[in-house]
Amino acid sequence: MKAIIALSLTLFLLNGAVQLAECAETATTQQPVVQEEVSQKYWQNLAEDRFTKDCRRFPSLKEAKRAKNVIMLLGDGMGMPTISAGRFYSAQKYDQNGSSSIHPFEYWPFNTMARTYDLETMVTDSASSATAYLTGTKTRTGMIGLDGTVGYQQCGVWPKSSYTESVLEAAVKAGKATGIVTSTRITHASPSGCYGHVSFRDLEDDSAVHKMCPEQAAAMPCQDLACQLITYNPDINVMIGGGQKYFYPDTVELPSDAKTKGTRLDKQNLAQMWIDNQEKKGRKYCYISKPTDLANCNADEVDYILGLPYGSHMPYTHELTWEEPTLLQYVQTAVKVLERQKQGYFLFIESGRIDHAHHDNEGRRSLDEMAHFDLIVTYLQNTVNLNETLIILTADHSHTFELVGQPGRFQNILGLDQYYSQHVSWSCSIATVPPGRTLIHWNSALQTNDKMPLQGLNYMNGPNGLTNESRKNPAVLDTYAWTYKQQTLVPLSFASHGGDDVGVYATGPMSAIFHVTVDNTMIAQAMKFALGVEPYTNSTYPCEGRSQHHIAMIKCAFVCALLLVFDVTHGLPEVDLPQPPYPIKEEEISPSYWESLARKQIDRANKQFPEWASKAKKAKNVILFLGDGMGIPTLAATRFDQNFTDGKAAKHSFEDWDFGTLCRTYDLETMVTDSASSATAYLTGTKTRTAMIGVTGAIKVKQCAAYTAEQKTESALVAAQKIGKWTGIVTSSRITHASPSGCYGHVAHRDWESDSKLPCNVNQPCACTDLAFQLATEHPEFRVIFGGGQQNFYPKDAQLPSSTSSKGNRLDNRKLYEEWQAGQKNMGRNPLYIDSPSAFKTANFDGYDSVMALISPSHLPYELDKPEGDPGLYELATQAVKILKKSPNGFVLFVEGARIDQAHHENRARKSFAEMHEFDRAIRDIAKELDPAETLLILTADHSHSFELVGQPSRFQNPLLQDKIKGSTTLDKKGMLPVGYMTGPGAKMNTTRENVTAMNETYLLGKDTQQQALIPIGWATHGGDDVAVYANGPFSYLFHSTVDNTHVAQVMKYAICAPPYENEPFCLGCGSLKASFIVLIGLVVWSLFN
Repeated sequence: MKAIIALSLTLFLLNGAVQLAECAETATTQQPVVQEEVSQKYWQNLAEDRFTKDCRRFPSLKEAKRAKNVIMLLGDGMGMPTISAGRFYSAQKYDQNGSSSIHPFEYWPFNTMARTYDLETMVTDSASSATAYLTGTKTRTGMIGLDGTVGYQQCGVWPKSSYTESVLEAAVKAGKATGIVTSTRITHASPSGCYGHVSFRDLEDDSAVHKMCPEQAAAMPCQDLACQLITYNPDINVMIGGGQKYFYPDTVELPSDAKTKGTRLDKQNLAQMWIDNQEKKGRKYCYISKPTDLANCNADEVDYILGLPYGSHMPYTHELTWEEPTLLQYVQTAVKVLERQKQGYFLFIESGRIDHAHHDNEGRRSLDEMAHFDLIVTYLQNTVNLNETLIILTADHSHTFELVGQPGRFQNILGLDQYYSQHVSWSCSIATVPPGRTLIHWNSALQTNDKMPLQGLNYMNGPNGLTNESRKNPAVLDTYAWTYKQQTLVPLSFASHGGDDVGVYATGPMSAIFHVTVDNTMIAQAMKFALGVEPYTNSTYPCEGRSQHHIAMIKCAFVCALLLVFDVTHGLPEVDLPQPPYPIKEEEISPSYWESLARKQIDRANKQFPEWASKAKKAKNVILFLGDGMGIPTLAATRFDQNFTDGKAAKHSFEDWDFGTLCRTYDLETMVTDSASSATAYLTGTKTRTAMIGVTGAIKVKQCAAYTAEQKTESALVAAQKIGKWTGIVTSSRITHASPSGCYGHVAHRDWESDSKLPCNVNQPCACTDLAFQLATEHPEFRVIFGGGQQNFYPKDAQLPSSTSSKGNRLDNRKLYEEWQAGQKNMGRNPLYIDSPSAFKTANFDGYDSVMALISPSHLPYELDKPEGDPGLYELATQAVKILKKSPNGFVLFVEGARIDQAHHENRARKSFAEMHEFDRAIRDIAKELDPAETLLILTADHSHSFELVGQPSRFQNPLLQDKIKGSTTLDKKGMLPVGYMTGPGAKMNTTRENVTAMNETYLLGKDTQQQALIPIGWATHGGDDVAVYANGPFSYLFHSTVDNTHVAQVMKYAICAPPYENEPFCLGCGSLKASFIVLIGLVVWSLFN
């Protein structure tokens, strides 16, 4: 360990902080593994099972031809928060202020997610992940190209039977051209996954072998990565990256930097060895030994390139001088060479410095690298033939980086949060508050407890962590500087990775494989499958014997061309904090704007999937499952908290549904939505301002008025009622809370749950109405209303049946529960009102055709607090389905796992996990009870949270307990937890964090224990990263690529032929005719071009 630390310090002094961090990243000990997962055949069998199922599921796969070429794009460390934040960074970079610049790959036909844990840990490192996505087999943390039968840092000659074969190696054997282009050292973890086989990722040259195995190094010739690349891979056509020092003797000055010498102890000049080999074979080649050499390398003539223009990693894009090529220019050279090769090719491209900047807590640098990566994507999709080239873009892992708070869309993402950084009241003065009323946050801006501003971009751990001090005031710091380090909680010399799923985007032949969540090993298996290389040669093709047909691809030429027009060095203007009412884009106010976007995406999907569109029938039933605050990190963490004793990751039931993709969540005003504006989006199909429900952005926040029909937005449930379907709402929150009220409500502020919260004088006419009143009196068509919030339906001071210690809060003295019953009877129904948990348990629902159950004064108790035997979300949801199944015309149901979110707001991860598992159980059992041919199931979240799964926790431990690996390397010697929060009450105010090593297991597993947080706020903020969307049943294919959250509501309406989609051809009985016509046109066009 001392030797490793000494090596780290030396590298730090010579080459900067990146090298020190790499050693920190691999500070691990060999940990237990699931034995069956050690076998390479295990992962191949999983892939073959998936291919067989998909071949049956997708006719396009049955008829698809092999891909001639495969390009894999890796955004190292490019987790979903980076992708989300990158949209706003790019918009500001290219003078599109207030917009969200959609990444070009989001328009590709298939977008989904990949699980990233490795054999040992919940949070992978770059080496084990490279082994997974490039060879198709999981391995131990820190190892490359070897399976788990080899031990971490095992010395000696590694058995060839333990080698895992990469896509590149298989492609070479099949006679295809190959290439590697990276902005890191070419011997770094990710690119070396293409060719390397080592038990420790740091074995980049022979000097590292001597340090790791001093006694056995002599018997380990050419087991370092640089030597392996040159000696054992003579037929790779293009090899471009940094790391020149590892290819030259320690006595030789580097061509790229005369002040620096090589590092090799064996005195071999690997670069010259490569040149000699090319000469011997009579090949046309060029060697790029410094950046200016690229200009002399004619890609139209040469067939082989070795590019080592820098001693270590390439510089960040913004650091390049005018004469230094960008990563894009190196990629363009590689593609020109490979496109000339007749047998096709495999190309691996890595934007590696996205990751490095994150490790250093330098958010601007990382987002700028992401913006440049977009330019590479744009170039590729406008250059290569997408009919014969499969392109896959993904990340190896996420990071501890997060977009939180509520930064405005018109402010700079690098600046201060407009909501949480205001220190003045903006709504109204105390004098204007009507007497006798309680207005939540009516007179105070959202603030941090320490009264210091909040930034939207922060890190869970890293070099800017709190080392025995409290957080600094970002208002006095230059947050726009390239080297500015965002605020961070846990101090590590190098930030750890994140364990949340990463995005996977695919276009080209066989891209349909990525229609739903995959393991990262599936990426390599799919590439081999698409190329037809081992182990998926023609003789083992699961879809063998079918006719061939090409898959239609989609280009986003207009958007991509815009990106290429702008100078990549364009500056980022500083934007002053706006004042309310916050600015919005006027064109986004109208519901017709969002309907138009949805129609375009639906039409695109119908043309892309004619076989699905031709068979699609109007859905009889629709259920929207909403996991409130159920971000992707929550999905990842809850795979491990119950089954950690056997180390197996437990998939959620919905991960095997037909489709799974990603969803953008920002609202009209902010980059990070709240639950009210998001509910308006995913339930009505229109974005609105933060905190508003069911009204358009034409209304200002807290504007009390009698809203016109044009100012209201219509939910999918209300639209369903118009066509005769039964509808229901089930939630574990108050029935008048933000999310469920999106089913029926129209208010300019989410807090207007009862008349006591309205901005009107008591006993005086009020232009606006509260949510409880609207539900009970204005929406009698709902057949099922299950949840909490009884207090909003009872008069002030009236004792509540659900809790005799609680009272109602209505100032108008109306008994809305009685008015609801009377209204139901007037409609000829037989209603049932249930007023307590005990009444729900004993109720006989037979004979009733409408039921309201308000069984708690406020929210339902957390699952971990609920009295044994009392009904919870599971019982309410399953009973609701039994009632709604009585409808002859079908139903639409909204089910919300609300307290996942509320526990996160409290920084109580264990409670959130328990809510997640109960929610998952309800989804699983309800799905079993319904016919998938007639029921569309959709699962999503309204937003993510400031919650993260980080570090390097073992798969055999509870993620709530200490991270023994990364925890031992914290700079403050206080250890760390695998889970934590960016914001919330778990943060310490004006002091440093607590000592994790002093916390015992009983405390850490306590249901009320609050995990550590960075920024002290009484109620943790949301996260701005994309959330997952899963769909199964009729029209589930409409969720094949990244969508806006408004698309969820639009698809629900479309699937049941509700307004405004009642006149679609399939609704009128001629859907198959239209689909057949589309297929016919497609065949004609294909014939013309082929």
